[in-house]
Order: sequence, then C-alpha cells, then structure tokens
Amino acid sequence: QSNTGKTEKDMGEDSTLPKNRFSYWYGEDNTDGSSFNYVKVEVGNIQGSLVDMSSDSVMQFSIEDGRPTVIITDSSKFRPEIHPPHENLEQGMSSPEIHL
Repeated sequence: QSNTGKTEKDMGEDSTLPKNRFSYWYGEDNTDGSSFNYVKVEVGNIQGSLVDMSSDSVMQFSIEDGRPTVIITDSSKFRPEIHPPHENLEQGMSSPEIHL
C-alpha cells in the first residue's frame, strides 16, 4: 500500500477563508485503488471517507462535537464520475457541450 502522506496547513491572513488549523490525510491502496481520506480541524471534528473497491462500497464518517456518524453506501448508488473536458480530448473523445 502507498499513501500521499499527511499535511497540516495554517490559513494565512491574506486568505478569504477563516484562519483555522487542520490536518488532512489521504491514502490509496495501489493494488485495487481503494482510498481513505479525512480532514480534522483544530477543535477535533473529523470528516472523511473510505472507498472500498473490493466490496464496492463507500463509508462516509464524521465526528462532530464528540458524536460519531457513519454512513455506508453501495457504490452503485453514486452517479458516474464525469471526466474533465481536457481528459476527454486527450483520449480522442469529443468535448461535451456546455450551455450557459
């Protein structure tokens, strides 16, 4: 298994987001593409997900004010992923029409 590591970020004063310290972690199983990620804010709340490719399920979890919540959903319940237009062009596919 491999992962991209753990990072922490301190939002600067020039940011439009509120100053907040948080931790983020992302890991991916390079044998089947399963992934795990979470974000933890300074006050201890956590949001994350585990995408399990072997069981075709997604586990979304959170801890808000010390209360854990877990939702497990079959992957087929999610809409198909839409690829960005530049990926379609690289694969020889036409770009989707965008109407404003």
